[in-house]
Amino acid sequence: MSKVYIPTQAAGALIWYMADNVPRFLLIQSRTGNHWAFPKGHVDAGESLIDCAIREVREEVGIDIANVMVSSYIITDTYHYPSWNHDGEHILKSVAYFPCPFDNKPDVSRQFLEVKEYRWCTPDEALELITHPHTRDMLAHFLEVYPVSRV
Repeated sequence: MSKVYIPTQAAGALIWYMADNVPRFLLIQSRTGNHWAFPKGHVDAGESLIDCAIREVREEVGIDIANVMVSSYIITDTYHYPSWNHDGEHILKSVAYFPCPFDNKPDVSRQFLEVKEYRWCTPDEALELITHPHTRDMLAHFLEVYPVSRV
């Protein structure tokens, strides 16, 4: 029997600021899965990827990214996992991340229901802390192609 894939979209942000010439990325730990990742969430019906990223980041960590988001650049993390609701079905999730460089460290106000903890990490720390290999690969690729040091 072949797998049935149900596509779903999400959007989020790679948020960072520079400290001592080293980028510091914001990672959050999910309460539901305890995994470490970047702020993100599901796209609501009729919502654009940009609006979703702005909303989800504001909801999860209280940061307004609307004025710093580089909306012309998207890096995508695509992966699948078994659905918890449907027998034999898999979720095919595509997450659009927008770069969000800040001049200074933004204040974080985490949402306690969804976000267990947050950390500001150097690239090496982030690559070590991120739970899922596909997200680590996405960040590694982003660091190779995007000039994060030019904030």
